Amino acid sequence: MNEFPEILKAYWGKAHAKDAGPSHHLFVYHCLDVAAVAARWWETDAALRSAFVRTGRAEEVLVRAWVLFFVALHDLGKLDFRFQLKARLVAEALNPLLQNPKIEAEKNYFDHGPAGLNWFKREKAAYGVSADEEMKPWMDAVAGHHGRPDPGFKKPFTDPKVQNHDAEARKQWLFLLESMFLKPVGLSLADAPPPMPDLLAGFCCVCDWIGSNDDIFEYVANPDVSPRDYFNSRTNDPEFAPRALDESGMTARPADEAGMARLYSALNPRGVQTLIDDLPLGPGLFLIEAPTGQGKTEAATALASRLISAGFGSSVVFALPTQATANAMLGRLTDEKDGPARRMFPDRPAQFVLAHGKARFNHRFRNLKRAALGPTAQGQEEAAAQCAKWLAQSRKRVFLGQFGVCTVDQVLLSVLPVKHNFVRSFGIGKSVLIVDEVHAYDSYMNELLNRVIERQKRAGGSVILLSATLPESRRAEILKKWGGTMVEPAGDCDYPLVTAAVGGDVVTRRPAMPEIPKPVRFAVRQTPDMRPDDSTVWEIVEKVRAGALVGVVCNLVADAQAFAARLRGIPELADRVDLFHARFRFQDRDRIEDHVLKAYGKQAERSASGGRVVVATQVIEQSLDLDFDWIVTHLCPIELLIQRVGRLWRHARDARFGVSNAECLVLAPEGDDFGLHALIYDTPKWLWRTRDLIERSPEAEFPAVNRPWLREVFSEEPWIGEPSELEAAHEKYENEQVGKRYRAKLLSSADSDGTNPFEDTEGKAAILTRDGEMSAKVVPILAGGGARRSLEGEAFPNDDEFKLGELLDRNSVNAPHSWKKFLPKPEEDVYFLEMSAEGDGRWVSTDGQFSYNHYFGLKMEETAS
Repeated sequence: MNEFPEILKAYWGKAHAKDAGPSHHLFVYHCLDVAAVAARWWETDAALRSAFVRTGRAEEVLVRAWVLFFVALHDLGKLDFRFQLKARLVAEALNPLLQNPKIEAEKNYFDHGPAGLNWFKREKAAYGVSADEEMKPWMDAVAGHHGRPDPGFKKPFTDPKVQNHDAEARKQWLFLLESMFLKPVGLSLADAPPPMPDLLAGFCCVCDWIGSNDDIFEYVANPDVSPRDYFNSRTNDPEFAPRALDESGMTARPADEAGMARLYSALNPRGVQTLIDDLPLGPGLFLIEAPTGQGKTEAATALASRLISAGFGSSVVFALPTQATANAMLGRLTDEKDGPARRMFPDRPAQFVLAHGKARFNHRFRNLKRAALGPTAQGQEEAAAQCAKWLAQSRKRVFLGQFGVCTVDQVLLSVLPVKHNFVRSFGIGKSVLIVDEVHAYDSYMNELLNRVIERQKRAGGSVILLSATLPESRRAEILKKWGGTMVEPAGDCDYPLVTAAVGGDVVTRRPAMPEIPKPVRFAVRQTPDMRPDDSTVWEIVEKVRAGALVGVVCNLVADAQAFAARLRGIPELADRVDLFHARFRFQDRDRIEDHVLKAYGKQAERSASGGRVVVATQVIEQSLDLDFDWIVTHLCPIELLIQRVGRLWRHARDARFGVSNAECLVLAPEGDDFGLHALIYDTPKWLWRTRDLIERSPEAEFPAVNRPWLREVFSEEPWIGEPSELEAAHEKYENEQVGKRYRAKLLSSADSDGTNPFEDTEGKAAILTRDGEMSAKVVPILAGGGARRSLEGEAFPNDDEFKLGELLDRNSVNAPHSWKKFLPKPEEDVYFLEMSAEGDGRWVSTDGQFSYNHYFGLKMEETAS
């Protein structure tokens, strides 16, 4: 069938109010624009094509036919007068039946996505569909391309002639698509399609977005071209689907060569890096366990490049535990002109997407977006990591470039009931997913991550998990979730270790050359409430005076603020003390984070007169490439202590100043009352055992002790001398973990019913992906009435919702949930805190209970109750 069915000429698919050009785009042509994008994408992305075929479990030509048929069918619900009347003048001009003024419709409440799904179910007999059970998941997938399928349906009440006209149009549309996509490969509407590929819903949604770009797919109101010829031209003409995909940044050809030697030619591989080029390839789960600072990120990136080059992925998604670590990862991928991103996709600039709640304010990401605006005097220097504009402008479109860098929350949303979660699933499923610091998540998040792992396998994708301190029980659980032949538990000597689960088999590899041991001396100092005493202060002074770079890690923000103030009060240290925690406005935190990485990182300047000290919280214990000469830390669970020690003597150096050995001073409480620190880490048992262990083992060689220490502390066997009251508290903790896992299972299973009730917003992301008390979003503003202004005097606009949202986020601080009773009444979950300037960059709230300072961040004053 090459002719344009007369009845289908009476329907529009896109309409606008532009003064120039046609006011509408014919329904048939719009749907074929989207199908043309799908067809072109299918042809150019071998990895995506393979993923569809593997999960579709049928011949490629048959899977392609069904994919294009259903993608073209995605807007079936627009063949309904209720949708057509959304542009009444256009509808009346196309269909004389709608010129009757008595014909009305609840057009504002009509959703063509679920309507199309329901019409398909109700009219299947008229279409000649017999395998409706097999077709249902396919139609479910494409009917939700605007956000969320809705099983509700209202049958229209209007002139029967209008209803019959719409029904006939829908039938003719299916017959036309059958003739275009199914019959040429020997299929018909009476046949059963293969299993629905997991990636279909997201694929269809993105194709619809790209195919709706009217700068490329200009509106055509005259049905002069047959549907088949129109589809072929839009698929193959360089000015249409090829151009649309190219400008969107969806596709890029990977390098033929891959691996460590290709991506890091100047690097001498060590440890787990030496194993990467010999690992088996295929859709699989890969677990890289190695000490901090031993190149796990480079190993994972090189492994991802091998998988992509072999056709087992189109892109890479890095998921990290915090905003700071995500920002740092973006820097590692983009700062080098000839870095791994460029070498992995050499034919065109790689497209980057940074995805977390404040991503659009990260200075590196802003620079990448600027690079997308057009050629500059810097040419390739700036274009080396361009970011397509439309990718960076919508939270719906994260994970769709060649590199997505995000917090783990953004990945977990793909298995939760939020709008457009299937777009996230598509972006992740077509990618090699790399999750760093996989030990860092609680029971609730681990259960959600299990669901992500299961879905990634079902989609035919791959997962690379990184950890320095993964407990054996969690390692076994992860391998079980992926499936395959189980292996024996890792022994104490099996570290570093790479585990690959590919094709039903599990193999483990250890580096041939053992890691160079790092001897560390521990000292435990018992102080009231774990606060640094005078001797600790003066040890810091002496080491900074001699040129050492010192890291102090506190478990509580208030402790970090108080200790930084104490150190700054020492004249000799006044301008050598940095403070880094999560209770800053984002615009301040971004600046501080960048400074800390430069001042204490791998390339930091070091000299006998250049000593400094940073007082920080847990924000520095994960993924940040920091290298301290001496560390002071609050007592914390053993896996986190190992992480913190990983920032001690992280890189080999010819000389260090102020120290002769790698030493870590651990501040512990006097006695067994761990106070607020036990609340932070849920149970005092791990704190007691960690203290006992390092008191018994004041000297240790890393990484040899990593696995035995983890096994010992997390053992279910009671320890000699362990206080009995700890066991009661721990039993309560274990029961709470069971509840957390159950809540995660319950919530993630709600996604399967297709209702997707939650909006995809930062607040919802935090609520859904983190269990427990939520923080309060506080926005400090200048007191004085009138228009709200930031502390710097910038007015919050009331007439620009997007700019208002950006200003609120840039000026917001996450405060503890317990502060809510002291804060003003919130407005839409935002606590506006009026403050007055007191000079020296300090503001105080009108009630005197809070202060804000560019250096200290948001503080609750001691006068507060």
